[in-house]
Amino acid sequence: MFSSPPIHTILIYASMTRTSYYSPPKFYKAPPLAQYLSPAKPTSDIYYRPKLGQVYWWAATTGLGQQVGSLRPMIVGCCAKAICYGGQETTPLDPNASYAQIYDISKELCWGCMKESLEFLVRHNLVRAKKLELPLIWDKDLKKYARWSADQRSADCALQHSFPDGGFELGECIFWGDGSQWTPSDAVKMWADEERYYNYDTNTCAEGQMCGHYTQIVWSTTTKLGCARVVCQDGDLELPLVWDTDLEKYARWWADQRSADCALQHSFPDGGFELGECIFWGGGSQWTPSDAVKLWADEEKYYDYDSNTCVEGQMCGHYTQIVWSTTRKLGCGRVVCQDGDVFMTCNYYPPGNVIGERPY
Repeated sequence: MFSSPPIHTILIYASMTRTSYYSPPKFYKAPPLAQYLSPAKPTSDIYYRPKLGQVYWWAATTGLGQQVGSLRPMIVGCCAKAICYGGQETTPLDPNASYAQIYDISKELCWGCMKESLEFLVRHNLVRAKKLELPLIWDKDLKKYARWSADQRSADCALQHSFPDGGFELGECIFWGDGSQWTPSDAVKMWADEERYYNYDTNTCAEGQMCGHYTQIVWSTTTKLGCARVVCQDGDLELPLVWDTDLEKYARWWADQRSADCALQHSFPDGGFELGECIFWGGGSQWTPSDAVKLWADEEKYYDYDSNTCVEGQMCGHYTQIVWSTTRKLGCGRVVCQDGDVFMTCNYYPPGNVIGERPY
């Protein structure tokens, strides 16, 4: 099951939204206005609360909104953390900002992100900074869509958009690379390098060249981003997982949290974080990692591939997470609890058990 097939290519999808105050895309539901503010207020502004994950927008007629057009969305994500929690006026990204500064800004706009997600966002915002544009926010719904699109192409790595031109309310950049070494930074760099083919005065690309990936990245009214990367393969064999020290640290942290009670609890509510997770409890201190993985893998007998469901009254989600085709990284932790029992947890990235999709 885990022998490695030939790896041919990398395919990367980036989905982006363009939005206005009065007609947000149908793809996502517009968040409610703050209760204490009115859309009619001439001094209304837009701000972002990174820890709450809420974006509010309404008609802006003063400040930056007036300068760039009354229907331009603005997000206070490019300021210091203390300012972001208040109602300070927005400022564009600084074109002279360092990578570290853009990284810190993007991290605030990518709550709960792990590795590749943050890399995608940082690289996009670095390009936008050069044009004094506002930073993009990472959007989990867009990521799910991009992940679905990438998974559809995992068998052939065909460089195809996920929808006909003009057929959906999303922008989309796609990338293909031969071999498995290509990163989010490589993809964004290739898209951004199209800048040299874009003529601002005529608003066209150089003859015979593409520049639409670049213009999408810096598009002034685009506010949200979601991307996914997949290693394409032949056949139906699954790639072996790679051990990830960050996932190990997270798993170790959660195991330590359970050392007092050994409670069989997940580290986060279902759907609340960007990781897959399997947990194990065993009475006594003799239980090993092999015992835990065997218990999870034995759930295979309860999984019905045709209906993509578990047998009634049984669990099979641990098994499907282990063999989930797009999962690439693993990190685990084990602890002997104060009562002498054992608790083990493993985390997976990208996560499996996506509703409506099959593991392989």
